[in-house]
Amino acid sequence: MKFKEIKELSKKIGGGITINDLIASAITTGLRKLFKENGDNSDSVSIVVPSSVRFEFYPKREDVKLENKFSAIPVVFPLSDTMQEAYPKIKKASAKLKNSFYNFLMTYATYAFTFYSNSIAPHSATRRVIDTVTPSFTMGFSNLPGPIKPMFYENLEKTKRYYAVASHTYIIPSGFVGIGCICMSFCDSFKLTVTSDNSLLSKEDNQKLVKYVEDFIRSEKLRLKDVVIKEDKKKK
Repeated sequence: MKFKEIKELSKKIGGGITINDLIASAITTGLRKLFKENGDNSDSVSIVVPSSVRFEFYPKREDVKLENKFSAIPVVFPLSDTMQEAYPKIKKASAKLKNSFYNFLMTYATYAFTFYSNSIAPHSATRRVIDTVTPSFTMGFSNLPGPIKPMFYENLEKTKRYYAVASHTYIIPSGFVGIGCICMSFCDSFKLTVTSDNSLLSKEDNQKLVKYVEDFIRSEKLRLKDVVIKEDKKKK
């Protein structure tokens, strides 16, 4: 999918629906359809959302490091039968993630617990905590903003450049979290990847879920094809 089209669609929907809300609505609506096909009438899913941990900004561009510090924020997303039904529900659920105090508390408290438990406690104790907590969650979900311009790497002599044409978009489900769903924009593309435990979703179900998400987004594009995007007054 093209990132520009996803961005334009979120604006056409209006009502303060963000790209995150749009994608989450498509995923939860897709899950609802897939669950029903498998005889599961669940009306919500408990998920964990990765949140980046930063204690300070890098002073200079040269100081930037490729770090992997993040924490997990729990949230419950309702399932819906249609995209239009999903939008207000997802927007309301997502508001919890945008609450600065809740976000700060969950992000840094979880990170501190993980960091110190791994430093002090034996690995077996940490593993037991993960195995105890994770059954409460069905899915890990992340919508990651990628580079907006092509990335390249140079050799040490700076005589050659190697351009990155894509990026891997997957997360490995940890503990008993069965599904990992991640979206990532990369320049002008938008990619969705689903990974899962075979005991929860088969390869065929994975492919179905991705197809359902794409189908729901395309159906919204068709429904709103004649809607004109209002000009942003702030950009005037």
